[in-house]
Amino acid sequence: MVLRLPSFKSKLGNLIIKDHVIRYVELKQTDPLIIGKQQERYLPSGLIENGQILDRQGLLFILEECVQEWGIKRSNVRIVLPDHLVILRPQTLPEKLEEDEIRSYLFMEIGSTIHLPFEDAIFDYVISSQHDEEVDIILFAAPEKLVVSYVDLLQEVTLTASVADLSSLSTYRLCFYRDLVRPTDHYLLLQVDLLSMNVSIFTKHHPVFMRHLALPSTHGAWEMSTYKDGETGLVFKGEKDDLLTEMTAITNEVERIMNFYQYSMNQGNETITKVLVTGDHPYIHDIVQTMDQQLSIPFEFIDVSSRHDEGLLNLSSRYHVAVGLALKEVT
Repeated sequence: MVLRLPSFKSKLGNLIIKDHVIRYVELKQTDPLIIGKQQERYLPSGLIENGQILDRQGLLFILEECVQEWGIKRSNVRIVLPDHLVILRPQTLPEKLEEDEIRSYLFMEIGSTIHLPFEDAIFDYVISSQHDEEVDIILFAAPEKLVVSYVDLLQEVTLTASVADLSSLSTYRLCFYRDLVRPTDHYLLLQVDLLSMNVSIFTKHHPVFMRHLALPSTHGAWEMSTYKDGETGLVFKGEKDDLLTEMTAITNEVERIMNFYQYSMNQGNETITKVLVTGDHPYIHDIVQTMDQQLSIPFEFIDVSSRHDEGLLNLSSRYHVAVGLALKEVT
């Protein structure tokens, strides 16, 4: 994973589209980091479900309003692909290949010796280690049809998608930028959003595992509300305690992932050393408290506040992904 920080030749916007929200961040500069624009628009249910666009015209109408209101017409943007539709797979290439040969090799072997759960993949990779006779990589792949559907949608509202990334990589990049992570540790990154939890594992600054878990509530179970400070957000229409009780199954799955990493991936030799938490779920602290009671491992909410970087002072965790995306170098 490339973690070098960017030197901008031209300004790029950073657009996050989830089932329930659109967020946009634009940086003025990176040293110190100053945010030029920071916007969000919550979406009604029925437009996007599990990353799949269901109501294209409805989503198009809202995107057009956002482009107009945020003043980003004809902008180039980085985007994040829907987490649960992206495959992350450690892969050993059975021969010594130069870096400029790997992509050609993958083009030939995907669908032949390297099998993915979809056809016509868009992929990328990072080299995790090199040996005398083989190369270890982390392969990322997504269905081409899905990526094209988002690219075409953005083009219709005058936006050009220049770079695609994963939310977990963007979040970890922000942690790296703020010197919150070490290559010797094994991090479980929990991104707890309104409708899902993305679970990923990083070690030596590389992602080695990723899984997307649906949370026990539907989009329709939430409604828009305006708080006393004028901010808008989502409020659960049911009983909060019932929702937290249903989190037991998610906690059990996270525990299974930790055990899988320790015993199946590392034969008992390595274990998760810290859990990093971020996300936009309104009850994120309650959810983590519930999980902390069952899992004997330190949980830490990602705090990137910095007096040196004006843009990170009191930055809401809702914008961690977008700011991390903004730190992605464009090559």
